[in-house]
Amino acid sequence: FVTGKIDRIDLINGKLRLVDYKDGREKKFADYADQLKLYQWATSQQYNYEVETIEIHLLAANRILSEPKFPKKDINSILDEISLTIGQIEAKQFAPKKNQWCRYCSFRQSCGLY
Repeated sequence: FVTGKIDRIDLINGKLRLVDYKDGREKKFADYADQLKLYQWATSQQYNYEVETIEIHLLAANRILSEPKFPKKDINSILDEISLTIGQIEAKQFAPKKNQWCRYCSFRQSCGLY
């Protein structure tokens, strides 16, 4: 399973705007690209509306970063990367790395780090 939570989805003039809130230190839009590509893909699977824009609301900086939707090739690229990673995990060719996200991971009991 790949899990995530889209903070907000707005329907505006028949198109969707995905909104993700961030309360940590300020980063660039590109730093969140993989997560947002998955959100765009998941939304397209669930709803019969096209994603038009994606926004990140940087709460601490009181800024909004807004970009148009990702092109299909970028979505396909992240899906291919996930499929490759799943294959590596299943073949036991994937070494987990401990980092700040481990405490949120659904697989931490099975990765061997805990």
